[in-house]
Amino acid sequence: MFDWLPEDIRPNITSNLLIEAIYETVYMVGWSFLFSTIIGVLLGVILVVTRPNHILEAPVIYNLINPVINVLRSIPFIILLIALIPFTRFILGSAIGTTAAIVPLVFYAGPYIARLVENSLLEVDQASLKQPMQWALQRHRSFSDFYYLKQRVPLSLA
Repeated sequence: MFDWLPEDIRPNITSNLLIEAIYETVYMVGWSFLFSTIIGVLLGVILVVTRPNHILEAPVIYNLINPVINVLRSIPFIILLIALIPFTRFILGSAIGTTAAIVPLVFYAGPYIARLVENSLLEVDQASLKQPMQWALQRHRSFSDFYYLKQRVPLSLA
């Protein structure tokens, strides 16, 4: 594969090592994507519905989650990786390896997905939500029927 390189600097990479590295990369990215998406969507929905003048207005919850997401988004990944070593070791028993790398990846990507979901859901026209509230629909039904149906394309793009 690297026959064009001079012998003294040619890497000692075999196809087995390459396949193993690709597997480990897909493993880390796949699991972290799954957990980040789940956590990010939940946090994004919580941010939207607990926001002032929204469906389940809860300033305490909103003012607790919003700054945490802002802080986690501003920390560089390598610093977050090092800061989460004790937490990763507590959860998994080890802070080294492909499985251990998933924890800081989730903490890093989750807040970004939460902001994408929040911004996508905030694009829903608030006037379109007033009519269902007047019809006294259940609050969770109002959210699922109107926010999701109106924003399914931007949510999937986010």
